[in-house]
Amino acid sequence: MGNVVTAAQPAAQLTLLGDQPSAEGDDSLGFAAIADDLARLILESRQRTPLTLGIEGNWGAGKSSLMQRVERRLNERPEVVTVWFNAWTADRGDVLEGLIKSVLDRIDPNILRRAVRNERVKLGLRLTATMLAGWLRVGSVVDKLWERASVDPKARNEMRDLLARAMEDWVKQSPTGAGDRLLVVFIDDLDRCSPDAVFQVFEAIKLYLDARGFAFVVGFDNSVVSEAVLEHKKYSKTITSRVYLEKIVQIEYRIPEPTDDQMIGLTDAYAAASGVDRYIGPSERSLIVDGNERNPRRLKRFINSFILEHHLDPDVTALPPATRIRTLILKVYFYEFARLFGDRSDPIREFLDYLEVRRLIRDDDRNERVLAFLAEHDLAANATLAELEENVPEGFSELARNDDFVDLVRALHAGPTREDAVSSLQKTVDPITSAPPVVPTASMPEPAAAESAERLRGLRILWLDDNPRGNYALAERFEREGATVVHAQDRGRAGKVLRGGGQFDVLISDVTRGDDKEAGYVDLEWLRSEGLFEGRPIFYVNRITPARRKRAESLGALVTNTPQDLLQELIGAAATVRRPLEK
Repeated sequence: MGNVVTAAQPAAQLTLLGDQPSAEGDDSLGFAAIADDLARLILESRQRTPLTLGIEGNWGAGKSSLMQRVERRLNERPEVVTVWFNAWTADRGDVLEGLIKSVLDRIDPNILRRAVRNERVKLGLRLTATMLAGWLRVGSVVDKLWERASVDPKARNEMRDLLARAMEDWVKQSPTGAGDRLLVVFIDDLDRCSPDAVFQVFEAIKLYLDARGFAFVVGFDNSVVSEAVLEHKKYSKTITSRVYLEKIVQIEYRIPEPTDDQMIGLTDAYAAASGVDRYIGPSERSLIVDGNERNPRRLKRFINSFILEHHLDPDVTALPPATRIRTLILKVYFYEFARLFGDRSDPIREFLDYLEVRRLIRDDDRNERVLAFLAEHDLAANATLAELEENVPEGFSELARNDDFVDLVRALHAGPTREDAVSSLQKTVDPITSAPPVVPTASMPEPAAAESAERLRGLRILWLDDNPRGNYALAERFEREGATVVHAQDRGRAGKVLRGGGQFDVLISDVTRGDDKEAGYVDLEWLRSEGLFEGRPIFYVNRITPARRKRAESLGALVTNTPQDLLQELIGAAATVRRPLEK
């Protein structure tokens, strides 16, 4: 597991990582060379301005950091002026006005005055007289120009001509005389903006700032921005948002997915900067790299989550940091495995026993350990390896092929704080209502109020479980969305409810009750045979094995252990129920 600090060693000072982009420091992703190339491309293309370069990448890929490096390179050139415009923060006001004013602020006001003088007939005598008076400050010049254009659509078109004339003069006034000047506008966080704000940015680039001397560098996630354009413009299938974007962005650079070596280097750099490096061995590092899908921001969020848990979570403060980071890896990147702790079991022991028993069965060694494990899983002493695989939790066979995962759980099992680690996981993992932390997942966001009252409207649910208290929070959520939920703790009470309460559309049931590991299946068959239930059955359980899934499917039922899947199934059922009523 590498040189991981033990509990006896003093703890390091841990520091949260900031989410601000950086043009300096660690360059594990090779952005320095890319920035050099992009800056050179912009400079060599100055005769073909206006020009728009798109820096395209997924959320957290490092678009802002790369753009800042490009800006830093360009600022070294005296003939280049740069403007940084954060579209997301400007989204709270008028984005179009904010962007144009940010650009106008960087142009010499004397050049603007001359441009107004030359365009005085078009723009009107009052504005021209005010400009020619010369008493306006730089900011006031810009404000006066925009004040006129904002109330007169015709004046907006005239402003484009004015800016083109102003830029013609500005471009020629190079401080070195070595070539034309260039005004490079960096537009960041466009993919965080509303569709209207996205369109305003593109409108500014194409309609008002479409003049010689301008270069734009726009950072965005293509899929997000394309959807925003599509929503705003309502394009048909023949005219797509992609076609629109190609008219705005002439050159597009897609940030490549980091290589294994780059992500390992970045992980090491972030771990060292935060003080976490002494608690991460090679296996942990590999699992973190793979689990974060090579996304720098997700990597930062994982490290910060560990630091916050280290300082704030009372359930884990007794654990050594190296043990704590392993338990966090389980909860974040192997959540289906971690969910198994929720019923107070110890899946670490079961998984390691499974590895050994699988090996022994392959060697045809049926010793006491093998027989005990088979009996624990209700299998005969002569059960085959295939039968064993069917009756352990889904994913065990795949995890067995992940050497880093095996190393991690073995380290947890062999450590002096093994019982504390298991106890912590049992306390902090809720198998029913919790969702994987840190990494974005398909959690259950609360819908808008109007939608909330509609999604499950008219749906009647019978929830059969011998421990209904654990389902109350989720049932209340379904009721807020329009469903009716009735609880029953056993088959007899469920039958009584069905005989006296009319037809139910959905039966949600557990599978195991007490020592009866088939109770849920048997109850469903009985309710059907008695003609009491004909709706949609769902088995909602903590532990899913291939055998359980096959048995549920044979009964025409869904089996799930996530509230997200359960909700989606109920939404589908509600739509089916409402359809006949609305005809």
